[in-house]
Amino acid sequence: MLGIALAYAGIALACTQVMATTARRRELTALRLAGATASQVRRLLAAEALTVAAVGTLLGVLVATLNLLTMTGALALLSTPTAPVLPWPALALTTGACTLITVTFAVLPAGRVRARQSR
Repeated sequence: MLGIALAYAGIALACTQVMATTARRRELTALRLAGATASQVRRLLAAEALTVAAVGTLLGVLVATLNLLTMTGALALLSTPTAPVLPWPALALTTGACTLITVTFAVLPAGRVRARQSR
């Protein structure tokens, strides 16, 4: 079940990044006309995508931690003390996959936009 949710999230993330990068066609053109190389534009887009992934990861971990602490407190009230356990390998794998998808689908459309402008 988790795999299906992660696949859907990956597709949604990729589509969002493609739309966001494609919508910035004029901005990318202005950067190129101002003297930025294609490599510099790709690095800028990759840095922005990494920032988005880092903020999303931090917010997700914050929300998950608050939920775990709330559930731990509720279970303690029921005389069932438990310690919250985070699945670190799964968390790292999910974060890595989302970061890879975000950067890839932010940089790839920039090449298409650039190629269309040169025609």
